[in-house]
Amino acid sequence: SLGADRVVDYTRFTGEKYRSPISDILVHLSHHGAHHRAQMAAHISARGVAPINTDFIQFCLVNLL
Repeated sequence: SLGADRVVDYTRFTGEKYRSPISDILVHLSHHGAHHRAQMAAHISARGVAPINTDFIQFCLVNLL
């Protein structure tokens, strides 16, 4: 299968071997990026700085994409 249900084998940088469907990997990529954006927003907010807007739809609307 060439679709999102296809399962791929991979090895993490730790040497652990895994098998995951492409659909799970794509969801992980989306959530992982959001996780890091939230970490940065919390980090700068704790220092009294207002975090930037990281909303993708808002970015598209503002930049007429």
